[in-house]
Amino acid sequence: MFGSWRLLLAMEVVVFHLLHVNLIGMYAVFAFFALSGFLMTAIMQRTYGYSAAGVGRFALNRAVRLYPGNLFAIAVMLAVMLWFGPGVDDGIGDRIGIPGDVAAWARNLTMVYPAMLPSQLDPKLVPQTWALTVELFYYALIALGLSRTPLRCWLWLAAGLAYLAYGFVADFGETRAYSAIPAGSVPFALGALAWHYRERLVTAQHAVRRCLGLVALRYGVWFAAVAAFSALTMDWRMVAIGNVLNAAIAALLAAQLFALRPAGRAAWLDKLLGDFSYPVYLLHWAAMLVAGALVFGQASSGMDARGVQTFLVTLPVLAAFCAVLVFAIDRPLEAWRDRIRSAAAARVADGEAIAARVP
Repeated sequence: MFGSWRLLLAMEVVVFHLLHVNLIGMYAVFAFFALSGFLMTAIMQRTYGYSAAGVGRFALNRAVRLYPGNLFAIAVMLAVMLWFGPGVDDGIGDRIGIPGDVAAWARNLTMVYPAMLPSQLDPKLVPQTWALTVELFYYALIALGLSRTPLRCWLWLAAGLAYLAYGFVADFGETRAYSAIPAGSVPFALGALAWHYRERLVTAQHAVRRCLGLVALRYGVWFAAVAAFSALTMDWRMVAIGNVLNAAIAALLAAQLFALRPAGRAAWLDKLLGDFSYPVYLLHWAAMLVAGALVFGQASSGMDARGVQTFLVTLPVLAAFCAVLVFAIDRPLEAWRDRIRSAAAARVADGEAIAARVP
């Protein structure tokens, strides 16, 4: 049921950006990182292997998965900005900008924002792609063997926790504990560890109930954090600790979901939902700007009446944009990705062509 889980996480990012629901987007990003740590470790172990050829096929498959969607999202956002004018994003929190030089275009096209804080390196046509810089960074390290053994994963987790501990002492703030590249070590390492210890962590008995329980626990942690955040002047350190707990739960959930293999119509539906997760993540700002500008003359985000109305009219536009990306771009490329995956698995002893459609 990875597909349904990924789409739920993508929708959490949407409500975070469009409705300003506290903390839920941060939780979603760290849960995505934990899922990526689990699945990227799984496919390197089971599908690609650590030979030069295996790493090359892994990189090619990741590129085919990530870059066509990003190019489509950039084209849509550029069309929106040029059609409605640069002030179309005045009513939202994140600033969207058209790159003004070759270096900025290269960053946007590759989703590689070469900075410790990629979220702060502007302009971006698709602001949320800063998280893909973190993903790509750790994909490379995983392919090179960072998560190959449990010991390496424990050392990786220790390094990530040491970074956070230093930040707690130095008081470097929420941004560096969340969107800095080293901050991604904790959720990625937790996901990788969940892969190595999956047989100890999961059981086939009551698998669905366990998955639902973990999801409920994660939302309980989020709700407690939001309640504390609303009632108190909560220190950023508490937000960071809550997000680490969220990542640990997400890693456990990834292990349980891996053991839960749907079949028949359930598998078809789960895959369809999962196919929409990355498009939803990429295209929700563009859909919101189009819907808001056409219906209200100006997009607006937030939990007030206009923000909620904009959110509601955004959903059908977002669905339409995502359908174009899924059925006109992603699906035609899927057979190519399957061939790459199958060719890699054939070269690995006991290889299994695991599909890992993350983010």
